[in-house]
Amino acid sequence: MESYKLAIKDVVCTIRPAIEADVTGIRTLIRSSGFHSASSRKGKKRVKTQHRNHGRILSRILSPLFSSKIDWQDYIVVVSEKDEIIGCVKIKQIDDVWEVAKIAIEKSWRGRGILEAGCKFVFDFYPYPLWGMCVSSMLPLYRKLGAVEITEKDKIPPHLRRRMSLFNIILRVSGKKQSLSVINIDK
Repeated sequence: MESYKLAIKDVVCTIRPAIEADVTGIRTLIRSSGFHSASSRKGKKRVKTQHRNHGRILSRILSPLFSSKIDWQDYIVVVSEKDEIIGCVKIKQIDDVWEVAKIAIEKSWRGRGILEAGCKFVFDFYPYPLWGMCVSSMLPLYRKLGAVEITEKDKIPPHLRRRMSLFNIILRVSGKKQSLSVINIDK
């Protein structure tokens, strides 16, 4: 798999398979983005409620599970001109199922087409169908990329079905109004 140059507005980025030296950058990016981040709330005043405390506790428990061990061979990274990792996509295979397991984009780079370019790169090089999971609020974005939400449980691979059930329980307990959805991308 080769690298791919991507022009984003006035910046040229590189999309390429990760190398071992990228592990720290990938870990930092994952820990600072979205649901997995326990540290992104530091310095913010909060009204303490039982649900907010549950969410904080669950986030602190789950964050290391998602970002402590980085199998760099499973990642595609987007690197800026300054050699900073600004995006990553994790693709893993479980049995005969290829899964888009993690996507993270540096917050200051969001909205510039990096997600679309990274996904196109992945879609061009990995076998179909590709499976993934996302929170319900992200479904419109993934639909633009060609993903379809799979709601029939018998059509979802068993490991994704179990993970979806577990995370939907966690989301309910933490007071989140979203749910986790399974998506499929096929030609």
